[in-house]
Amino acid sequence: MTVGKVVNKIIGQAANKKIIKMAIEKDVPILLRGETGTGKSSIMREISETVNIPLSRVNLNGQTSVDEFVGKWLVKDGATYWVDGVLISAMKKGHIIIVEEINAALPEILFVLHSLLDDNKCVTLTEKDGEIIHPHPDFRFIATCNPSEEYVGTKELNKAFISRFACVLEFNYPDAKTEAKILINRTGISAFDASGLAYYAKEIRNLKARNDIYFTLSTRDLLNWATFLSDLGNKEAFEVTVLNKANSEDREELKRIFKFMFTAAEATYNELNRSGFDDSSIDGYIIDEETPMEVMF
Repeated sequence: MTVGKVVNKIIGQAANKKIIKMAIEKDVPILLRGETGTGKSSIMREISETVNIPLSRVNLNGQTSVDEFVGKWLVKDGATYWVDGVLISAMKKGHIIIVEEINAALPEILFVLHSLLDDNKCVTLTEKDGEIIHPHPDFRFIATCNPSEEYVGTKELNKAFISRFACVLEFNYPDAKTEAKILINRTGISAFDASGLAYYAKEIRNLKARNDIYFTLSTRDLLNWATFLSDLGNKEAFEVTVLNKANSEDREELKRIFKFMFTAAEATYNELNRSGFDDSSIDGYIIDEETPMEVMF
């Protein structure tokens, strides 16, 4: 379990932010669904600070036991004592709990959540003489999941369980222009470099959508790439933060697109620098979603 504070304000996802805040105000559970690295957890860290309610987070990996989640008896010096799990602790303290990868939960955990997400909003500790836990007034329940067909150990959530959530929000990757601004805001790279990385991600995701490759390039990957860019140079930063994560079949295609886009871009950038280029005007140099690749690079 971790309790986090937001460090950076999230750019984009305005509609989802608005609905999440409404759900917190109305005290209803919500499910955030989308690819890895689309900001599901980050947005909750920001909102947690905004509404001034601490955030507890637990990642279900298919091995997380109901004891870790709810609680268990331990023995010390010949005496037994009860330790609350992450869910019960958050319920008592009045935290927002974000349960990551809920579609990787064991059946025993889902059984506990069925009770919590019903109208009576309680959890019965059968191992603790049937004690009934009702949540603190500030407690809120948020769950996330990735697409089940692409992530090992996850499964499709059944309709009865999904119906317990007041709403399901879809998280998609931002458009290229917004993603470039995220990279600039978070890492301080130039607008020109940010545009290149964002447009590369757009091309890779298009290949993924057509089932030409399996690899998904997330905003988190781009942030890592941008972080190492100035120290390692573009090619090596790309290799260690993106390319080496892909399977052998996808690597050749990732390298081909990289070479096609960035060899020309580097030459263009060098020429612009020689002529006194200044990319301080962000909107002047960040690509538009409709900008053809051959025009930008």
